[in-house]
Amino acid sequence: MPFYGISGLVCSGLFVIWVLLCVRWWTQLFNIHLCIAAVCFLAVAEAGIWYLFLIDWNSSGIHSNFLFASAVVFSVTRSTSSYMLVLLACLGWGVTKPILDGSTICRILCLSFIYIVLNVIREIVLAYSHSQAIPIPFVLLCLVPVSILNGGIFYWIFVALTGLMETLESQGQTEKLQIFKKLWWILLIAIAFAVGVLMAQVFVFSRDFPARWEEQWMFTDGAPQVGYVCVLTAIMCLWAPNEDSSLVANLSMINLVSPKCRKTFRAQMAIDCCVFCQTRFGRTGEGYSGLRNLSPAQKIRDRRNPLQSVT
Repeated sequence: MPFYGISGLVCSGLFVIWVLLCVRWWTQLFNIHLCIAAVCFLAVAEAGIWYLFLIDWNSSGIHSNFLFASAVVFSVTRSTSSYMLVLLACLGWGVTKPILDGSTICRILCLSFIYIVLNVIREIVLAYSHSQAIPIPFVLLCLVPVSILNGGIFYWIFVALTGLMETLESQGQTEKLQIFKKLWWILLIAIAFAVGVLMAQVFVFSRDFPARWEEQWMFTDGAPQVGYVCVLTAIMCLWAPNEDSSLVANLSMINLVSPKCRKTFRAQMAIDCCVFCQTRFGRTGEGYSGLRNLSPAQKIRDRRNPLQSVT
């Protein structure tokens, strides 16, 4: 119980810091900053509800199904949102692409649904494994699919991250490239940590179940939560809002504009030029001849103030 209280305080501190940064640089924010804020809020809500659930259970001795269901929902939503946020960033959303294609979004939604279902089953089985005579093989069977799915998600993330880094390197975006190189190492450490936690879970649950109940929370709740908070903190440091956030996000997508869009942009620029000439010289056709007939003094004045009318 104290663990979730401490976890809630830590997540609350991170959330407050992030909100203050977003308020300070609100004109520089883009989608990923808002998503990180939402994930931080879910982490705070999850820790708080688990804390209330355990306090109520210890004080009354009654297992509140409502609080338990709420805690499970927030836990699963938080973990799913976190994975999908990292995946979206590695796919280039808000980094090199303003939006993702429909097929990719569909795959992400299907993956999220499967992940939520398997995680809900896992949380319920782990929660009732102490009070119900649930066979150990069945408990392990509920742990393994989630771990395999985690591995598949991490594989997709690393493949997307590798492709994104190659794109950034080819475009010469060194600052963005350095950020995602750091993210690569953070995720690699997170995978190694997750594998260690999984092996520890299998080891603990394969032994005498009643005799090891005091150790189980450290591997089912403690270690994953600590690892999650560390990874979240590292990602927040990488994407902390600053005065150049929106500028870097916009510049990263300049080279990815389609030829059709570039053609439209050039046409719009030509129209704007004609409008300017018509406003300045009276008729569009006389614009360039009028420019050629300006005196040297007028040309110097035009360079200083191009919108000043000709006298």
